[in-house]
Amino acid sequence: MYCPTCRVEYREGFTECADCRVSLLPGMPPPEPSLHFDPNLDLVVILETNNRIQLALAAGLLEDAEIPYFVLGQIATLVTDVDPF
Repeated sequence: MYCPTCRVEYREGFTECADCRVSLLPGMPPPEPSLHFDPNLDLVVILETNNRIQLALAAGLLEDAEIPYFVLGQIATLVTDVDPF
């Protein structure tokens, strides 16, 4: 049994992920997708925003469609979120 959202494995008898609150799936989680970058990809800008909600919505739509994407400045944003000073 595993959670399809966070991919955490559970023992038999559990039916819902304690963190995500979604139904568990039988078996083992599928292997992680390859995170290699294809330099032959023609990247295009689809959104320019400082709005985190818009960014999260766009990223979610791209992930659902299995479209690879890159967020410029994402590391700086993560560091700011951890310690703004």
